[in-house]
Amino acid sequence: MIATRNEPIVVVMSRGGLGNQLFILAAGRLLADALSTSLRVDEYSCFVNDRFGRQPRTLELATHVRLLPRSASRFLKMALRALSVSALRRLGVVIIHSDSAAAEIILRGTCSRGQWLIVLDGYFQALPSILVERFDNCKAGFMSPQNFLPLKRQLFKDESGFGAIHLRLNWGPVPDGDRLKLELPIQYLRAALERASRVNELIKWIVFTDSQDESIRVLREAGFNKPYIFAHDAGFIGDLSQLHGLAAADVLVLSNSTYSWWAGTYCLQRGGVVLSPPMERFGQLCSAPKGAIVWNCQPEGPQWTS
Repeated sequence: MIATRNEPIVVVMSRGGLGNQLFILAAGRLLADALSTSLRVDEYSCFVNDRFGRQPRTLELATHVRLLPRSASRFLKMALRALSVSALRRLGVVIIHSDSAAAEIILRGTCSRGQWLIVLDGYFQALPSILVERFDNCKAGFMSPQNFLPLKRQLFKDESGFGAIHLRLNWGPVPDGDRLKLELPIQYLRAALERASRVNELIKWIVFTDSQDESIRVLREAGFNKPYIFAHDAGFIGDLSQLHGLAAADVLVLSNSTYSWWAGTYCLQRGGVVLSPPMERFGQLCSAPKGAIVWNCQPEGPQWTS
């Protein structure tokens, strides 16, 4: 496999949707940079029989990334299943499951001597402060916020800009209890849209959603009466194209998802205004993007903190 190398090698096990994969890739890149070593991405182990039919997107999301060969991926998967943590450590394999363990190595920049393979096995959504402060997406070959700026000129001839609303409404076959935790209250959407409209009353609106019919109902219930078009009609086809569109907005209303987190982070990096729910209060591991204006869902009325 890759045990003949003396320096540590970082392997990340890609999984989940686009937002989750971005968190995993970013954590792996930070760790590899901290250890001055190479990064490999295992695209095979976690996408076999994915219950939502999701696919790995590594080469679309990042350049200068090498994939772990499928044979090595199978070998690694069998080793992780068959061997204990102590046995793996004796072989020089360290598995990082937690954000705190990853953060410790990233900040310290060292690992124990003789460890030649470090496997990140998790979603790593609780690393946002380190990701934002230390992660150079241009250097790492990730999407650059500057690439989003020409989109506004393509969409609209004038300079009034546009606002974007991300509505995550279809959570798939998840248990009812989890669905209730993930769904945002209509009060948040009503408050966010009212505040966003005050940023620029002439702004045009694009709605990015996984359910157009449901979005029409939700926006009506939230009292949103501004003209809007759906992302598909604006030419944004596919989740990666729509991530670019969300990040290009002058004002962005986030939903409760890791995909929204990345859209908000990119939007903030290029100077946009971002309104966010407190994601950790609604079933997510990550908090709102750093720099966003966050709704604090007080019972006495909508309150915002920045």
